[in-house]
Amino acid sequence: TQSRSRYYSSTTMAANLQFVPGRNSGSQNPILNGFRFILNRRKDDATYWKCSLFRTGCPARITTVDEQLISPVPVHTHEPQHAENTVHIAKAGTEKKICRDRLAHEVSSC
Repeated sequence: TQSRSRYYSSTTMAANLQFVPGRNSGSQNPILNGFRFILNRRKDDATYWKCSLFRTGCPARITTVDEQLISPVPVHTHEPQHAENTVHIAKAGTEKKICRDRLAHEVSSC
């Protein structure tokens, strides 16, 4: 059996980076090959991200500039979070629709 720490690496899978709505209004979080990342820090033009499961001991980190990956694809210590990402994206879309509906209602009642 393969070690659980060898799920994805830069040599086995091309980077599939997309940005999805974050939990904070207007924020965007990257999902890379099914793994979600959260903001670690910003410095100059670079944004440093850590795996959203860093508290479980996952050491995976990425760096982006202008939403472009500039670091190697990291190795995670867990499987991708495909189901969690789908729920996260759907929830963010629903929250935006509710907000738009609320704004439309407020404007029409003025």
